Amino acid sequence: MTSFHNELERQPKEAGNRLLNPPSSIDDLLTLLDEVENLLAYVEQVPSKSVRDALFPSIKALINNKLLRHAKMDVKVSIVS
Repeated sequence: MTSFHNELERQPKEAGNRLLNPPSSIDDLLTLLDEVENLLAYVEQVPSKSVRDALFPSIKALINNKLLRHAKMDVKVSIVS
């Protein structure tokens, strides 16, 4: 397994776990959402099981009502983009 593949598993999992308990600062939250978006750009159309497992926290956080019903429109737009 390459170091790129290892990072592709580690980074989305860490970012997703942070997103499950989002920061209270809007700027920090938007930065985290941008980070998740950038990480997702590197995921293949049909990722391996290990990558899918690493993506689970991000997916779970992105479909959570805590973020989808966020009071700030910037957060909602970032989530759906």
